[in-house]
Amino acid sequence: MIRVGLLGVGFIGATHAACYKNIAGARLVAVADVNREAADRVAAEHDARAYYAVEPLLEDKEVDVVDVCLPTFLHEQAVVSAAEAGKDILCEKPIARSLSEVDHMLGAVRRAGVKCMVAQVVRFWPQYAAIKELLDMGRIGQPWMATASRLTSFPGWSTWFGDPALSGGAILDLHIHDLDYVFYLFGRPGRVYAVGHADASGAWNQVVTTLYYGDKAAVAEASFMMPPGFPFTATFRLVGTQGCVEYRFRVGGQVDQRDVATTEFTLYRPGQPPESPLCSDQDPYLAEIEYFVDCVIQGKHPEVATLEEARAVLQIALAAQESLEHGRVVTLKY
Repeated sequence: MIRVGLLGVGFIGATHAACYKNIAGARLVAVADVNREAADRVAAEHDARAYYAVEPLLEDKEVDVVDVCLPTFLHEQAVVSAAEAGKDILCEKPIARSLSEVDHMLGAVRRAGVKCMVAQVVRFWPQYAAIKELLDMGRIGQPWMATASRLTSFPGWSTWFGDPALSGGAILDLHIHDLDYVFYLFGRPGRVYAVGHADASGAWNQVVTTLYYGDKAAVAEASFMMPPGFPFTATFRLVGTQGCVEYRFRVGGQVDQRDVATTEFTLYRPGQPPESPLCSDQDPYLAEIEYFVDCVIQGKHPEVATLEEARAVLQIALAAQESLEHGRVVTLKY
């Protein structure tokens, strides 16, 4: 049995906590949050211990795995400290705000020899996972264009999002989902160009990024600047030499209401009627955590959403930000 300690019990932390109730090989044994009332409530729901700071949880000898659901600006220290405590780590996206922060994490994780995965949930979202399978199976032929969007009004569940120095704005918190997924499909782009709009805080909270791969390209849009009441909307379309697959997700309010979302998922191929590809009905958050827990149980390092991959994706996101700030194409060097 893998014993889990959860750092942060806000929206995403509570989402992770609920998943552990449905994973036979893991049990949530401790939670930590500076909000004592929230920590006590979630701990009581899971018959776990409540702490009110990071350090006591990391010192808990019964904790095998640390699930980091803290705000982005706290990820670096939490991951480094967890690694130094010998704990395996699942860390929420975005992994960090800078490459130097990720490098600090990578050094600590490698020295300690612990397992670490980044919770890039879109890779485990049933329709997105099915698109990857269709591509790998050759069902759409050679891909030549991917188009993605992720649009919403400003998140209302925490105030720290509003400070770009803490959150990185839409580029790091929202856009990172689609940049990571395109990376998952196509790998590293050669060049990046972005246009967008910064809000009053200076955060680039409306952005359209083009990723150039030579024989193919991707265009992704993200926005936290949609007016209140605009439904959370995510789309992805992949076009290839033998077909096109398209996914549309739309839900009133925020993505936390995904159970009542309107979705369309269709594969179009020449000479054939449109079809709805088969995909899992498993909750994506449960799927990603179950995958990580299984890796820990089997004693193997995750091969999906690794810390190294998260660094590469962050480099792409920061290149988009550089392009926005200077109005030019950025050539990536890895």
